Amino acid sequence: MAHGLLFISLLLCLILTVAVEAEVDVWKYFNAPFRSFPDTDERCGCKSHKAEIESAYKEAAKMIDAAAEAFTWINGRPFPDDNSLDSFKWMRIVVAMTSILGIEIDSETGWRLGPRDDYIFSCARNVFVRLQNGMKRDGKHVNKFNGLYCGTSGFQWYNYTSDDPTNVGQKVSDDRDRYGDMYWPDGFWYFNWNKFMLEEHTPTDNHLCPPDIVARATHELSFILLCDLAFASPPTVVKSKIENGMMLDEDELHHNIAHVFVHELTHYDGSLDNDILDQPAHDEDGNIQYRSDGTPFGTYHLASVYNLAAAKPKLTCKSAQSLSLFAMAMYLEEWTWDVEGAMDYPTWLAWRLDS
Repeated sequence: MAHGLLFISLLLCLILTVAVEAEVDVWKYFNAPFRSFPDTDERCGCKSHKAEIESAYKEAAKMIDAAAEAFTWINGRPFPDDNSLDSFKWMRIVVAMTSILGIEIDSETGWRLGPRDDYIFSCARNVFVRLQNGMKRDGKHVNKFNGLYCGTSGFQWYNYTSDDPTNVGQKVSDDRDRYGDMYWPDGFWYFNWNKFMLEEHTPTDNHLCPPDIVARATHELSFILLCDLAFASPPTVVKSKIENGMMLDEDELHHNIAHVFVHELTHYDGSLDNDILDQPAHDEDGNIQYRSDGTPFGTYHLASVYNLAAAKPKLTCKSAQSLSLFAMAMYLEEWTWDVEGAMDYPTWLAWRLDS
């Protein structure tokens, strides 16, 4: 989530994969048989969370598949006005596309209403297709060594006088560029063959997991980091707790590792341009909302996702939270999700017949 000027080592942690089907081993994306890692047994701090990660990734893959399928199914399909399950499916997809992504669909033709809607539809669909391709190909198309870290306890600071953990018998100061200058004059943070120094880093704080951060994706360092806070939530959606009227960002839905993975993967691998961000939050009037220090709030809460779709719809396909919440809404197919909250098919049908 946070990015900065940095220097990196090309030797990274284990590679992560997402299971496109439940039977697929989610650790294939972690598999790096051409490298030898001293931390292999601990899986970069993730060993104690192995079962949680496996189940979360299986569900994350299902969320992404459901989102991609929704774009295929709705494309050019008129609304079947017969109160059938297909009409419920049409409505739930279109309601989510409109409220979360800002895409307007013509009910009579099933096509988008204008060029702007065509752009958002194509842009968002391409994100999910790209994520699917990454899962199926074990992330090989990403052209980087995909690392996964759990927690920050494994990261250590090395100053320029320290022994270089990657070069036995050498000091950090011995690592020089072709001009003879020290490559790491201020030292570096290190964990399992990954050296880095971001602008915000200090010798006592790597700023990777502040208290309110659940996870982060870093393109330049080629890793996704699950902070300790991520594991305070269940690995998957607790469907048994969903009831009519529940909002998509309530704790029982929003706080799970599967959704976190979808969010971070859109950052990490959703676009070739690495331009899927945590967009600035907007209020109901379309104004950016700022903190007291002058920096904008991020689009995380459902209200800010809806506001972004209404005020700046072209940004929704570049918003990690908008995309990940849409994927979760499509995965939870027993309900339609709109600004009034969840509604199952029997309740929706009764509402239709009464209106």
